[in-house]
Amino acid sequence: MSSNDGGPKERGRPSESWLSNQQWVTVRWESAGCDAPRHGHAAAGSGSGMRCGAFGVAMCPRAMQHSSAAYDHFITSPPRGWVFCRFSLSPGNRKVSPGLVALVPGATLRASLPAAEFPSAHHSGGGSGAAFEIAITYLRSYAGGMGMVHLSCQGYCACTEERIDAHEQKGHNSVFAEHVVRATLPMMSRAALAAGSGHAAVPCTLQLLVLNETSSGGHKFKFKSLRVEAARQQ
Repeated sequence: MSSNDGGPKERGRPSESWLSNQQWVTVRWESAGCDAPRHGHAAAGSGSGMRCGAFGVAMCPRAMQHSSAAYDHFITSPPRGWVFCRFSLSPGNRKVSPGLVALVPGATLRASLPAAEFPSAHHSGGGSGAAFEIAITYLRSYAGGMGMVHLSCQGYCACTEERIDAHEQKGHNSVFAEHVVRATLPMMSRAALAAGSGHAAVPCTLQLLVLNETSSGGHKFKFKSLRVEAARQQ
């Protein structure tokens, strides 16, 4: 994940000069299998009311990269949550391509954003709060049975709830695409952050929930990376 101290960037445009200060940080994540909303029903963005298993962290078996038997077992008996895979899950050449992968509806991913580190979040004056953008990079493909996720925010931030369809329907392409949502964080002084209140105690959490709804017949979703840009001050 990267965090930029600067203004928001439009989709598909290169970074401007004020976005040059970039830092990479480790993002904590966890996953579980939850009850996915049925087709035509709204997803619970806050996660309230969803029945989930125990949240934790899992990885793809390394044997899958070179063993067809291990790969077939994983695909036919997939985990209910998201798992970290260092390689692609294509049936042929499983090249190195790290990312978090989900294969079934209800798989729920929660990533804790280090929002307290954003310079724009460190205010002591009044105002409605700090605005920033969350951009996720994901695999969009015509093949492999790609699925849909419901994106939402929890904890000490808010963002627009959106659906992302990873099924490429306009051609025979498999590319990593970027989806950007706007989010807000309440203003808080450095003293309050140091005291452990607000988003220092309750993290800003991005949630991705794999939906039952699909345009491909499958539910695979691969999440590669996460980028956060703080809004430029007016």
